[in-house]
Amino acid sequence: MSKRYVFGIDLGTTYSCIAYVDDTGHAVVLPNSEGAPITPSVVQIDEDGNPVVGEVAKDNAVLEADSTVEFVKRDIGKAAISRTIHGVDYSPEEISALILRKIAQDVQTSAFGVEVKDVVITCPAYFGDAERLATANAGRIAGLNVMEVIKEPLAAAIHFGATRATENANYLVFDLGGGTFDVTIMRFHDGAIEEVCSEGDHKLGGKDWDDKLINHLMAQFAEEIGMEVDFSDAEKQALRLAAEKAKKMLSAKPATAVRLDAGGVQRRIEVTRELFDEITAIERDRAFDITDLAVESAR
Repeated sequence: MSKRYVFGIDLGTTYSCIAYVDDTGHAVVLPNSEGAPITPSVVQIDEDGNPVVGEVAKDNAVLEADSTVEFVKRDIGKAAISRTIHGVDYSPEEISALILRKIAQDVQTSAFGVEVKDVVITCPAYFGDAERLATANAGRIAGLNVMEVIKEPLAAAIHFGATRATENANYLVFDLGGGTFDVTIMRFHDGAIEEVCSEGDHKLGGKDWDDKLINHLMAQFAEEIGMEVDFSDAEKQALRLAAEKAKKMLSAKPATAVRLDAGGVQRRIEVTRELFDEITAIERDRAFDITDLAVESAR
């Protein structure tokens, strides 16, 4: 009899991933069919109704905006919201199900070669009953047996061993994702887990840092060439991908250069980590203010 696995899925606003716990008790993230540990939570529907999920959809999101859905997690649980593509209405649960199906099928067709059936899906701390039920329903639409929908702060605490702590302690989980942010304070005492309080902003995330950098690059480009330029959809798409890459580079380097191409003009614009921090200070301060509010509430 083959071993039964229960997989954990992080159905994220911007990226999703899937993992299992190996024989040593460690969580192992499984790569998708492109060999990446995370899959963009982006869905594109072609004219025949066939879905394209992941990196290809993300790379063409601006060019194919009318047939592409991003950040669907922000709408899940809201029954009145749907997206019409090629004359067909898609609910947030149906779009989320396409993402879940893609990452599950990638595991089955990979070298790991195990069918994904039983799953636990994580959700933000601020999700209420409607959002949690909608998340579970997305899993069922994808053909999965959703055993539980657990809050992301609890999943984080479990992963970092908080539940195995021998002493009573308080933990703060700071969860700044691609499209949502929340901070949760948890208490572990006498083997029990208690969520003390949670604060957050479901429209604050890495995308907002990207947007600030994109706006800066466009303004700097116009200043250098001495005129405003209308970026084509293809040029906007390239700029968006370059800005996200630059943001990641600044985590490891004090400066990086971004190549912009618009209206037949090219420029290389340098961005320093100091400048990036300056132009995204509002978002950073917002996250810290929410954290301070959570700490005060916990006290």
